[in-house]
Amino acid sequence: KNIFNLKIKLKLIICEKPISYSLNDSKYICNSLSKLDIPLFFNYMRRSDPGVLEIKRRIDEEIIKQPIKGICCYSKGIYNNASHFINLLEYWLGNPKKIITISHNRKISENDFESDFKIYFEKGSIIFSSLFEENFSYNSIELFCSNGIIEYFKKGDKINWRDIILDKDFKDYKILEPSEKEIKHKMNVSQKNVVNEIYNFLESKSYNLCNYKSALSTSSIISKVVYEN
Repeated sequence: KNIFNLKIKLKLIICEKPISYSLNDSKYICNSLSKLDIPLFFNYMRRSDPGVLEIKRRIDEEIIKQPIKGICCYSKGIYNNASHFINLLEYWLGNPKKIITISHNRKISENDFESDFKIYFEKGSIIFSSLFEENFSYNSIELFCSNGIIEYFKKGDKINWRDIILDKDFKDYKILEPSEKEIKHKMNVSQKNVVNEIYNFLESKSYNLCNYKSALSTSSIISKVVYEN
């Protein structure tokens, strides 16, 4: 509430995700700040990573061919970790068209849940599979495209592209190339990447920060998975 009474002009606000655990509260926060004409961004930091930007470029330029199907494995809750990957996949594949909750697994904290679900985006469909954090932490995305596979492993610390090739032993049989082609990233300095994007925004340059509309879309998806399906 104190923010709304400030007499100084804020240049921007950057918040931690997921805005709020309540979709209505999230809408209130974003709408209130938008009325004050304060630029509002959220720290979905993967949007600032060079590896993520390279994948988006390849999808947008159709170097990565559709149709695209994928699977995202996540641990430690839909708000804590899956939110990052929902937001990232919206960035890559466009707006969600349909959301299906496959199963509600369990409540893991006061505000977080593990669920299995599927999202149909504009450019592809992704199955989200929840894992058990107490066994081991694991977060990954695999995008299966008509001309290869994107492997987004270790929360983005390892990103590969693998081409499709003809099998040497079986005629007309296609397989994945055994060796992968690394896509360069800078997830080891993820918050520095965000700071660079903030600088770009302040200097009226092109930027890739997550704005409040995109963050609200992610929160809306989570709310539908947890409460509506």
